[in-house]
Amino acid sequence: MPDSVRCVGLLVFALAFALLGNGQGAIVDVVGREARLQDVSFLDSLLGPRMEASVTDADGLAARDALLAAMVAHEDMENLEWALHVHGWLRAAGDAHMRVPFDRLTTGRAQSPPLPASDLVAVSGPWSRFGPGLRLPASARAAWLARTWPWVACLVGESVECAVPEAGGMEPHAPSCEMRVEDHGAFLRWVIPSFGAGDERSFRTVFRKQVRQLERAGRPVMLDLRGNLGGFRSRRHAVLGVFLEAKAWPVEREGKWSMDGEFDEVPAMPLAPVRRVLDVPVAVLLDGLSFSASLLLAHALEESGRARIFGCAPLGGRGGCSGNPESWVLPGSALEVLIPSRQTELGGLPACEFALPAEADCDAGAEEWSRAVLWLLSSDLAPAR
Repeated sequence: MPDSVRCVGLLVFALAFALLGNGQGAIVDVVGREARLQDVSFLDSLLGPRMEASVTDADGLAARDALLAAMVAHEDMENLEWALHVHGWLRAAGDAHMRVPFDRLTTGRAQSPPLPASDLVAVSGPWSRFGPGLRLPASARAAWLARTWPWVACLVGESVECAVPEAGGMEPHAPSCEMRVEDHGAFLRWVIPSFGAGDERSFRTVFRKQVRQLERAGRPVMLDLRGNLGGFRSRRHAVLGVFLEAKAWPVEREGKWSMDGEFDEVPAMPLAPVRRVLDVPVAVLLDGLSFSASLLLAHALEESGRARIFGCAPLGGRGGCSGNPESWVLPGSALEVLIPSRQTELGGLPACEFALPAEADCDAGAEEWSRAVLWLLSSDLAPAR
């Protein structure tokens, strides 16, 4: 599914680790000049004109220059520093699906909560280099860095207590993936943290139960997609079908992630169809970690006039997104990188950002929550048709 944030075609590779001082896992391998040349040559052959078209601003060009300067330097380079140069160039495309998965580069996990958002995104600090591209909203970059803090903090290693988690244990501060309906009295909140967690059968069972709950209540719905990084199209279509008939959906097209890819129209394919559309007011709540499938859903509901969007500027925008990121291992350094393989286009409007607050410390659970509730409970909520 092109919206999926789950990696497919994962390749197995080896990385050397050493446990230092306070229990953090740190990369101590070095990458020689010849290995770096091999890496960049491979990346250029893999990405081709796509990056040339995407990376045109000053920050992106600077990232490319830094990558090339690091590539030709005669001195050996620590694996982590080389990974940051590679990531700096990949993230310049402004696509959170393109990145180095830094969680693979350390066994340690920080036990402390993340720093304040303003500190995480400060370009003068060590943390921002691990996050998404600077073209993305500060709210999204801060949210991503807060989520990845457990391993990023251990990689930087600035007086942070780290430990190796037990096998099968959850990451510290891991968000819940439980889909649920919560009764807030005058409205219901439908929380969908992921379109990719769990198996199809479980999703279908829970989905049908919760749709019946929404139908029986007949009250306005706040569709809470905060923290939803995406997942399967069939699940996204199932939720869209709850609020909008398929004939009214914006046109959706899909193709290969390439400059010359041909796009085919995508039919409706809900994992669990509903008997009738739920005709109640809908407010969609996003935050800095909403991405991929969740943004395609929000865009479809908004463009059709079926819902209004609130929250913080997310990791992507309207108009479509890349998806189905594949894992590649660079031939010189054995560094893993994630590269999209599919592209989805949605609707007839030009691609643009969501008109939401984008400050690093944006809180979709405070002022924006209040705005969404006020809109849901106002008197002019007849859905646009």
